Amino acid sequence: MLQLIQTKLVVPPPRERVVKRSRLYQRLDHGRKQRLTLISAPAGFGKTTLVSAWLHANNQTRNVWLTLNDHDNDPLRFAQYVQRGFQAQLPQFNWQWLEMMGHQVVINLITTLINELHEQSEQWVLVFDDYQMIDHPVIHEAISTLIEHCPPQLHILLTCRQQPSLPLARWRARNWLTTLGVNDLRFTDNEGGEFLREVMHMRLNQHVESQVLQQSAGWIAGLQLAALALSEAPSPEQGLRALNSGQASDISVYLLEEVFQQQPTSIQQALLALAPLERFNRSLAEFIQQALALGPSQLEAIIERQLFIGALDQEWWQLHPLFRDFLLQHASLVEPALRNNVLALAAQWCGEQHYIHDAMHYALQAQAHQLAANILAPWVGQFVREAAFYTLRPWLDQLPTHVIWNEPRLCIAQMWILITLRNGEGVQGYIERISQLVDSSEPNPLAAEALALGALAATITSKLEQATLWGEQAKRLNTSNDPVIQGVMTFCLAVVAHFQGDAEQAEMFYQQTETLGQTINSRFLSTVGAVNRAGLLADLGHFNRAEQLCLSLIEQSQALPTPRPFMAGMHWMLARIYHQRNQLAEAMAATEQSLTNSKAMDNRYMWCVAQAQRVAILQSLNEYPQALQALQQLEEQAIGQESEKVRLIIQQTRCLIAIEQHDLSQAAQWLALINTNQEEINNPSNQWLGGLLALRQGQFDQASALLDKALATAQRINYVPLLISIHATIAMVLARQGQLPKAIGQLQHALAIAEPESIIQPLLDLHAGLIPLLQQLPSSPMVVRLLHHNRLDTDDLAITPREHEILRYLAAGLGNRAIAEALVIAESTLKRHISNLYLKLDVHNRTAAIVKAREQGLID
Repeated sequence: MLQLIQTKLVVPPPRERVVKRSRLYQRLDHGRKQRLTLISAPAGFGKTTLVSAWLHANNQTRNVWLTLNDHDNDPLRFAQYVQRGFQAQLPQFNWQWLEMMGHQVVINLITTLINELHEQSEQWVLVFDDYQMIDHPVIHEAISTLIEHCPPQLHILLTCRQQPSLPLARWRARNWLTTLGVNDLRFTDNEGGEFLREVMHMRLNQHVESQVLQQSAGWIAGLQLAALALSEAPSPEQGLRALNSGQASDISVYLLEEVFQQQPTSIQQALLALAPLERFNRSLAEFIQQALALGPSQLEAIIERQLFIGALDQEWWQLHPLFRDFLLQHASLVEPALRNNVLALAAQWCGEQHYIHDAMHYALQAQAHQLAANILAPWVGQFVREAAFYTLRPWLDQLPTHVIWNEPRLCIAQMWILITLRNGEGVQGYIERISQLVDSSEPNPLAAEALALGALAATITSKLEQATLWGEQAKRLNTSNDPVIQGVMTFCLAVVAHFQGDAEQAEMFYQQTETLGQTINSRFLSTVGAVNRAGLLADLGHFNRAEQLCLSLIEQSQALPTPRPFMAGMHWMLARIYHQRNQLAEAMAATEQSLTNSKAMDNRYMWCVAQAQRVAILQSLNEYPQALQALQQLEEQAIGQESEKVRLIIQQTRCLIAIEQHDLSQAAQWLALINTNQEEINNPSNQWLGGLLALRQGQFDQASALLDKALATAQRINYVPLLISIHATIAMVLARQGQLPKAIGQLQHALAIAEPESIIQPLLDLHAGLIPLLQQLPSSPMVVRLLHHNRLDTDDLAITPREHEILRYLAAGLGNRAIAEALVIAESTLKRHISNLYLKLDVHNRTAAIVKAREQGLID
C-alpha cells in the first residue's frame, strides 16, 4: 500500500480557548437521529473547529476522521484512507488489502463497512472534512450507497465549501439529512463578543465592539483579522477608523499593512517561503530556508507570534488559508519566481521522504515536468502492482509528451493505462519508442515488459500474428523472470490458443495464469485468467461450468473489501449464458450490472460490449424500438473510439436487425460494409449472416455455400452457440430446396448440440422459419418448448388476424409508414409482422406475398 499521511486521520486537537457554541452542538446532537449532517459554508466560518470541539465533547462516541485534499479525489486512495481510519479502531476485522484495479474499490469497501458496522453495538461518527475536494462520481456514488444503506450505528458528517453532488433533496424528503449553512455558522453578537474577550483577550468599549462585529458580519476569520488589527493599532478607536475608512476594507491590504509589514524581514521571508506549501514540518521548513539561503528556520518564531498558523498534529503545521492566499498574492508581486522555486524544492524533499503524492502535486504545480518525471519513474512498478491506474493517469496527462517519451518507465506506465482502460489501442508507438531508449537486442527487463504488454494489447484486439511476434521477443529479453511478465505472456498464449480453436491448450494456459496470479497475490492475473476461462467454457457450450465459475468469482469478490477486477466481464459472461438459455430477465439483470460496473471503471470498451448484449436481449424480447434506441446509444458511445471490435459488433447487429425486419437491401449494405475488411470475410459469424441473408433473399445456392464455409470454421474452433445457429439455418435452406429428410437431419443435429445445456435462444431467434421442420420431429422436451414458446406459439402456420389486416394494406399498395400509422403500431413492429408473413407464406418480397395470399384465398 502506498504511504498514507496519518495526520489526515486525526481529529484536530481541541483549542485551549474556543467559543462554546451550545446552540450548534445541540443541532449536531439532534442531527445524529438522521443519517447525514452536512455543514456547508465558505472558508473561515469555523466548520472544522465546530465539529472537532463537538466530537471532543462526546467522548462516548466512536469516531473516524478524514481530512481531504485534492490528492484524495481518487477511489483507490480514498478507500485506503477510510480503511485505515476504521482499521485503527477495529483491528479484529479482516481488512485485507489486495492488489486491485478500477473504480470499484471504494464501492466494495463501503459495502464491507456497512456490513461490519451492522454487527457493532457502539455508535459511530464518520467525518469527511473538506469534502469539496471530491468531485469523482464513483466516490459520490460510494457515499450515496453508504447513506442509502446506513446502519443505525453510524452517522456521517460532511464539511464542505459548497453543496456536493449528492441526492440531498431526496434524503431531505426522507428525513435523513440535517444541514448547517452560512447563516447557522455566523457568530451571533453574543458569540462574537465572547470570541473577542475570551479568545482574543480584547477589552473594547461597547461602541467599538459593536462596530467590529458589524464589520465582520459574523465571519469568524474576518473577526479574527479585525481583532488582530485593533490590537496592533495605537488605539482601538484608531483601528476601527481604519477599518471604517475603507483603507483596510480589503483583507489583503489589511494583512499587508497591519500584519505582514509589522514583522521582521527574516520572518517576512520565511512566511513567503512557506506560503506555497499546503503543509510543512520543521524538517521541510529548514530544507526550504537553507536551499533559498534565508538563514535559520523561523518556524518557531512564527508559531510563537501566532501568525495564522495551525497545528495539524504534533509534527505538521499549516498556514491559515486566507493568510496563505494573501502571502501568495504578495509574493507574486515582489518575487514572481519564488513560488515555483519553493514548490520544486518541496517536491524534491517530499520525493526523498517517499511522500509521492505531495511530491507529484508540488512538481506539477511548479510545472517542473522533468523533476516530476524523475520522481514518478521509480514508483511506476509499485503503482502497477497496486493497479493504481487512476492515480497514474492524471499525473501522466499533465506531463508533456516529450517528457514521457524520453523516460521508458513512464512509457510503460502509459501502456498499462491504455491496456486496462482503453482495450490496448495505441500501444505500438510506445513499444517502438522504448526500443529506441533501451538496447532491445540484449536481454532487458524494460524492453521485455513493453513487448509483453504489446503482445497483450495485440491479443486483446485479435492481432494474433503480432501478438505471437512480440511475445517471442519478450521471452528472449526477459532476464528478470518477473512473474507479472510471465503471467501476461501465459495469458497471451491462452488467448491465441482460444482463437485458434485449441481448447485444451487454451484452458491449460488460462488456468496457469489464474494459478500464478493466486501465487503472487495478483488479482489482475488470477481474475483475468478465470474470467477468460469462463468465456472459453461458454464458447464450447459448457454453460453450467462457465456459470458456476462466474458465480464463484463474483461471490469471492463480494467477500473482500477490495475492488472487483473484471466484475463487468463476469456479469457480461453471465448475461451471455442466460441469454442463450432464454432466461431473458436474468440476462438483462446481469447486463445492467455489467454496464454499471463498466461505467464505474471507466472501461468504455467493456461498456460497449455489454450494451451490445443489451441490444441482443431486447431483440429476443421482440422489443425492437428499445433495441434500436439502445443501439443508437452504443453508436454514440463508440464515436471517437478506435476499436475495430466495437465497430464490427455494431455493424453485425445492424445487419441482423435489418434481416429480422426483412429490410434486405439495408442488410446487404451492412454486410458489404463488414466485408470491406478482408479479415472479416472468413469470420464464421459474418458468413452465417451472409447465409441467413441469402436465404431470406431466396438465393439458396449462395446461402448453402456461405453456410458450409461458416460451419467448417465454427467446427474447427468449436464455437457451440454459433454451430447451433448454422445447423438450424442450413436446415431451413434445405427445406426450401425440397430436401426435407436432410433438413430434418440438420435440425436434429442442432437440437442434439443444444439440448444438454439448454442452449435454446439461437433456435428461438430464427422465428417461424423452423416451425414446419419442428412439426416433423418426434416429440421431446426441447421440441415442445420450441413449438409452444411465446414467440412460436402456434401449432400450424395459420395467418393471424393482425397479419390478415397487414396483407390487405399491402394489397392496397400502402407503404410501411402508412400501414404502421393505420394500425397504431411502431414501424419496427410492423416489419416483424411482415417478416413472419413472408416466412409463413414461403415468399421473399411484397409482390410474391400478395400473389400467394390471393392464391390461398386469404385476401380478395
